[in-house]
Amino acid sequence: MNLVIIPSVIKNAILSPYLSETERLEQTRISIETVKDKIPNAYVVIIEGGQLTAFINSKLIGFGADEVCYTSVAGLGKSEGELTLLCSYLKSENFEKIKHKCNSLSKMSGRYFLTDEFDFTDDYIINCIDKSWSGMGACSTRYWKVPKDYIGTAINKISFIKETIGNFIDIEHAFYYVDVVPQDNIIKEKSAGVSGIVSPFGKLENS
Repeated sequence: MNLVIIPSVIKNAILSPYLSETERLEQTRISIETVKDKIPNAYVVIIEGGQLTAFINSKLIGFGADEVCYTSVAGLGKSEGELTLLCSYLKSENFEKIKHKCNSLSKMSGRYFLTDEFDFTDDYIINCIDKSWSGMGACSTRYWKVPKDYIGTAINKISFIKETIGNFIDIEHAFYYVDVVPQDNIIKEKSAGVSGIVSPFGKLENS
């Protein structure tokens, strides 16, 4: 089993004026479709942070999600919200029941999709640069992957970031400095093979 966690905010996405709920659902369908197509034996978990209605839940299951969970991120910024959604699942009873079956752990941002550049054969995947817009190193957290024997370490590092996020510019800079996905095991600035619309700007970007 290759676990893929997709944090999502479909309903009441306050910072996303460019996309309707219907559009966000359709993009999520494409997200799940590309994961199932490009990742062998993918087990997809959607963690909804907006409002999980019965309609949205049934749609996500119909799209192929193996689990749909809910954790409110109302009032939280992007970085804290993403960390809250991730940690809510990684510390849950549901994860405890399946973690021994997981050959890898991946996270993909909600409504993004895997492109033809995506290569799942790499054990460690993340797009990481040593000099970002801030002049400091940062990692794109739109998609990342670690193998089975590193999952526990990655979870501990993510939990640390959640507790100390105020010490960092944002989650992208935190992932770089805490080295959540070991940079010694990746090619810097290599595309992770993921694309999608950046919600607040309505702009398509690759990572």
